[in-house]
Amino acid sequence: MRKALIVSLFLMMGFFAAFGAENILWESDFSKFKAAASPEKGWVLKDLSVEVSASGIRLRETGENSEGSMTCKIKYAPAAKFIQVKAGMAEHAENTFYLSSGGEKYKIFTGLNTFPINSKDINHGILTLTIIQDGIFGKKPSGWADLEILRVVGKPLDGLVVELENKANTAKIGDTVLFKYYPSSSIIEKNLGADCFVFPEISDYRFNANPVILEKENDGTFSCTVKIDENAYAFKSGNGKNVFASVYAGGTHSYAFTSFNIDVKEIPGVDKKVKNALPPPVFKGANPDIVKYRKMWEQYTKGNNLALGKKFIFSKKPDYKLTCKGDTDTIDLTDGKLSGRKCETIWFAPEAVGWYMSGAENGVNCLLDLGGIKPVKDVVIRALAGKCQTILTAPQEFKIFVSRDGEDFYEAASMVKLMPGEKDLSNFKTHYYIDEIGKAYVYPFKLDVNADARYIGVYIKGVSAAVFLDEIAVMEGSASTTAFNEAYQGQKQKFITSGIFIEPRLKELAISTNINTPNAFQLSDMRDKDSTSKTVTVVIEVPEGINIIAPTAEKESVTLNNNKYTRWEFPLKKSRIKPQTEMIFFTADKSVNANLPGYAYAKSEGIKTEKAQFPVRLFEMPEVKPQLKRLHVSLGWMGDKDMRDYPDYFKAFKTMGFNVVPSFPRYWQGDKKAEDKANALQFLEVARKEGFKILMNESPFHVMEEGHKEGSEIYSQLKNGKPSKNLCPSYWGNYYVKEMERISQGVALVKPDYITWDIECWHNGAAEASACEGCTEEQKKSGKSMEEYLKDCGTRKMKDLKDAVKRGIGNGKMPMIHCYDTHPTDPNYHLILDFNRFYPAYADTSANSFYVAGNVLKVHDEMRENYKIMKCNKCIPWLTAGTYGEYEPYKLEQMILEVLLNSACGFGYYWYGDFDTPMDFYYHSKALSEIAAYEDIIMDGKVMPELEGSNKNLIYSAVKKGNEMLLLVGNYKRSANGETEIKLPFKNIVEIKDLRDNGKIINSGKIFKTDILKDEIGFYYIKGTE
Repeated sequence: MRKALIVSLFLMMGFFAAFGAENILWESDFSKFKAAASPEKGWVLKDLSVEVSASGIRLRETGENSEGSMTCKIKYAPAAKFIQVKAGMAEHAENTFYLSSGGEKYKIFTGLNTFPINSKDINHGILTLTIIQDGIFGKKPSGWADLEILRVVGKPLDGLVVELENKANTAKIGDTVLFKYYPSSSIIEKNLGADCFVFPEISDYRFNANPVILEKENDGTFSCTVKIDENAYAFKSGNGKNVFASVYAGGTHSYAFTSFNIDVKEIPGVDKKVKNALPPPVFKGANPDIVKYRKMWEQYTKGNNLALGKKFIFSKKPDYKLTCKGDTDTIDLTDGKLSGRKCETIWFAPEAVGWYMSGAENGVNCLLDLGGIKPVKDVVIRALAGKCQTILTAPQEFKIFVSRDGEDFYEAASMVKLMPGEKDLSNFKTHYYIDEIGKAYVYPFKLDVNADARYIGVYIKGVSAAVFLDEIAVMEGSASTTAFNEAYQGQKQKFITSGIFIEPRLKELAISTNINTPNAFQLSDMRDKDSTSKTVTVVIEVPEGINIIAPTAEKESVTLNNNKYTRWEFPLKKSRIKPQTEMIFFTADKSVNANLPGYAYAKSEGIKTEKAQFPVRLFEMPEVKPQLKRLHVSLGWMGDKDMRDYPDYFKAFKTMGFNVVPSFPRYWQGDKKAEDKANALQFLEVARKEGFKILMNESPFHVMEEGHKEGSEIYSQLKNGKPSKNLCPSYWGNYYVKEMERISQGVALVKPDYITWDIECWHNGAAEASACEGCTEEQKKSGKSMEEYLKDCGTRKMKDLKDAVKRGIGNGKMPMIHCYDTHPTDPNYHLILDFNRFYPAYADTSANSFYVAGNVLKVHDEMRENYKIMKCNKCIPWLTAGTYGEYEPYKLEQMILEVLLNSACGFGYYWYGDFDTPMDFYYHSKALSEIAAYEDIIMDGKVMPELEGSNKNLIYSAVKKGNEMLLLVGNYKRSANGETEIKLPFKNIVEIKDLRDNGKIINSGKIFKTDILKDEIGFYYIKGTE
């Protein structure tokens, strides 16, 4: 038996408009809810408890008969066409609501639900409406469920409608169905995808084989007409069964049941089977979004799941008490059973596995023995997402390792979570982004493996300490697939399930002999939570003559394998951002025997650790000369203290071609930070004397947010009364004014040559702008769409920022300004910053972000597109040596040359900690040493997108100034044939130099021939006559 909540209501007449509050004919203000004695005077409650909040009411059934009611009666008017109900979260899926209308029941899902008014509910000018809350039989009181909005409208507000175009009551093959969505105000989406389902099973439904895409109309609504054909699933409405649709728009799910019946007949195929049979439900009765992800899991796991029945070994014991019940965690992820909780709150489910306070934010290793070497296609992980609570969010990173012997592991796949501002990089192979709007769901993450293995290592790193899973599948593959076992061509790795393991990321200790460069050792800390508070000592044993100059370390001479070594020990200090040690600086005497290996391990009470062995590489860092005068080269995210602590910083960075020093005045502005301020300003004074320019790295509005709690005036003021913690794009109040003043003061202190705005805080506020009272009011005043209005807001902010800089710099020279990740190839950043609107008035260059894990092709393509639009060399892109994915350091040289030969006037880096091996700096310096003598060609030359070679599998980049040019040829597609011929744009060839081979002279005519090996480049200086 179900528990039920019954709600009846009646309404007054009124007139309506297509959008806005004037279209609401009647609405119940639940924030002022009071029970009434009779339904004619207000809401009458029976067997219900009610809690009132600013955003609505929370209801619980309390009676003996598993049913509660809530009734209200109001006059009806013909203008009223739809009832809209917005439901919030529910404690259990069984506690959600239903609408009873015309003798039928319609489920109310979490989100906004739109129902056509049924004439059967109108009696003598009174409209009766009933809402039912399902509960759990035998539980008293029932679980809670939230009701936020109940209103009657002429046309829906933020609502979806599904109607039959011929106005008949029953849809059949040949008829046309209209899907229409009515936003209450203009929204930023250009189209909406709709999914259809059968109620109550919540199985998929379709009217034909094509996806339903609603396109934006001139009046701001979205619509799509769908012709019912023989591909429609066989279905007949009635007996409580009907079809509904859902869309996701403006940060909210909207649902609508069809306003008509459906009668699509079964069509027999040649095999006498029904070819249009309705598919069975993947999770009967669950919410549509949950069904969608269950269906994805079902699709991903078709075939032979090699993990079934196997047992996991966890490096950190799962510790969440509700998921640990039964002590079955080691087999829960491989039992083939998904959580039975229809609301996907799997942290309550014993069949799930949960880490809550055991260090999941530092990574968890999960080891599976398949029992024999098997071909593996991919690994699929069902992980909790949605941010129902702040810490209950999708993991930060996944990695899959394969091994044949259980000793040597190789990384086969990895996937990193993106911030909203970088979501365009999401490909669900190396990077992913999913919306998390406060509702729990479990997402199936699929990682391609394509290798044989007996042992599968699954590494999961949480954004927070909380990570919850309910199943992991290892799908059998085929050894005949392309690039099978390519994983084993990578670096051999350890995959530990206890203790601590420390080693260089590239499995070698690289030391530059002419300048100081850092190493950060990779750290795998798999101690249980009881051991994490114990002190850990890092021990590094290196051949005699290799010294550690930072951090401070104790030194001991030892003999290992009859060779003289030095043992260095120091306390472990972890990076706050990545699983690695602090930066370690090594020096090497000329007498060092570099043929001997180095060793590293950790010491901690009661912890068994394994010693890593690695080769030693000594090398000389390429010197960039002549020094660069015009290009901008900065490690723009290197903190003040990091620079001051770096041994002989100015010598090292000058040698490597850096000519810009970052500064972060936001960290030391204020009276309480006088010492930090003095140190920072003194460092900048020395930097200028050393010939460096200054970059002011500023994060406007992020600083303004500090100290504010949800509901603050700086945040969206939501129409439903819920407090928001997302910056409101329309806020221009006192805190905004103070923020502009703070920036002016910072500029006056630093007197920068360059300024970069790092603004990554507007996406969520802009996404909910249509639900914000301030934004919708100002948008209506502007007479523009919400999309255009938000862009106006962003442009105004960029103007205000530049005005703040002008006030701060006074009579000094204006610095060059750019804003992170804003550029013409994808101009609408965070939904409000449109590069094409604020450039060149309020920014001097574009600033593409290339956190692409070594994807050089993407760098080339985007920079080339950037130039085609801007037609000038004004771009300072951001590169990285490892953010959003590590890669082989040699690719850094390729990326630097690609940006510089495709219109960049310099580049910056995020983040110092990604330079975890001196080899990152080596390839950086190598690239700059190759172009240093040709800086003017890059700055003043013309990019040549028209230049191509005979081999179309190679990538060509060139820049030409007068009778000189630079040519870069890349075999990034790893073509077996790297031969090509290039017709050079000169009458005669005077000189060709191979810049990657010490300027070696190459003899060639106007047809230049070269051969580029797989994943390699050729880089040439060419001089000719016109």
